[in-house]
Amino acid sequence: MISHRQVPAQRTVARVSSRRGAVLLWFIVALPVLLTLLCVVLEVANLYLARAELQNALEAAAQAAVKDWAENSNIPQARAVGNAYAMANTINGVPVDLTTVDDDLFPLNQNGGNSPNQ
Repeated sequence: MISHRQVPAQRTVARVSSRRGAVLLWFIVALPVLLTLLCVVLEVANLYLARAELQNALEAAAQAAVKDWAENSNIPQARAVGNAYAMANTINGVPVDLTTVDDDLFPLNQNGGNSPNQ
């Protein structure tokens, strides 16, 4: 007949409590890592949303400016209409401002415009 040895209750309790300690240690190590990953995922999602909002704002401004230019053939008025449509749209709650030009990044050309194509 096969005899089974009885495991004393104290050893079983000691094993369970040591396992609980190991799980707690893993939880303490993993929680900050998981929270950091969650923050990164949320930030990347916010960037994609801002990119989509910017694309929509610029397309609306371009379409409005081209439509106004086709009807009136007045470039400054078409630019003003495009800027107005851009300002009506927001990216993360901030209006799109197309009138600001960084002179260091885009120096004025000889014709007085800020576009290299003028």
